[in-house]
Parts: sequence; structure tokens; C-alpha cells
Amino acid sequence: MRRLAVLLGLLTLAPMAAHAQRFDLFGGYTMAEFDEPHQLAYTSGWTTSLTYKFSPYFGLSGAVRGNYGTLFNESTNVHGFYVGPQLSLPIRYSPFVHVLVGDMRWSMTTVERNAISTEVGGGLDIRVKPYMSIRAIEFDVVTGNITPSSNNGRFCFGVVFHF
Repeated sequence: MRRLAVLLGLLTLAPMAAHAQRFDLFGGYTMAEFDEPHQLAYTSGWTTSLTYKFSPYFGLSGAVRGNYGTLFNESTNVHGFYVGPQLSLPIRYSPFVHVLVGDMRWSMTTVERNAISTEVGGGLDIRVKPYMSIRAIEFDVVTGNITPSSNNGRFCFGVVFHF
């Protein structure tokens, strides 16, 4: 009887363990607004992230972003590298929130700045296939000492692959 209980327990936990070993790979378009004295820099570019799901609800996410635009008639590049926890609801319309910490590099023709930066935000993924979702929206508040105001916004959308 005891062996049967252990076997049933293992069979119950096996699907959870298999589900916990999941990755979500996201790629998409991003647009960000950065405050500079007397001017806003509107940038657009690419974003990608990889999330390892420890459980259906909790994961560790790493993200890389590249935004490009013009500020004071100079070419502006903003790149970010982030890591942090992500919470999500594993349903068809799946909301998520995350807190990411990392490095942001802002470069122009004459100036280059690096700073520790955070992205706090979330979004909504819509599952269209068992292996694919559409990220309808993601919005983050970006902070760091890159700009004097240090409070900037970023949104993105794209495709998420589950494996």
C-alpha cells in the first residue's frame, strides 16, 4: 500500500516537473521614451528575452534590448541587458509582471554613458498555439541614472515561443 501511495505521488508530480522545465523565448519591436533636458528622445528598435519557468507561475527572465533614434540632431543608441524574476498566469490570456535589473548603455556621437538600470512592468501574452503566443503589449518603467529625470517608459510587442 505504501509503494502504491509513493507511485501515485510521483505520477502526480511528474507532469508538474516536466512543465517546470520550460523556456519562453520572446522577440519583438520596442519603442522607448527617454527624457533629456529640454528634449525627449523617442527611440525604436528590437527586444528579446528568454525566461526559464521554475513553475507555471514563476520564472527567471533575461532580456536584451536595442533602441535607436535621434537626440539633439545626433544619432542615439540605447542598449540594455537585464535579468530578474517574472510572475505569470498560465492561461490563454496570460498577464505577467517582472522586475528586471541590469546595465543600460546610452551612446551618442560625442557622449557615452553606462548605468545600473531597472525595468519594472508587465504585459499580456495571448496563446495562439501550444508552442506560440502573441505578446500583445508589454510596458515597463525604466529607471537608472542615464538621464537627469531617470524615469522613462518603454513598450513592446512581438512573438513568444514556448519550449
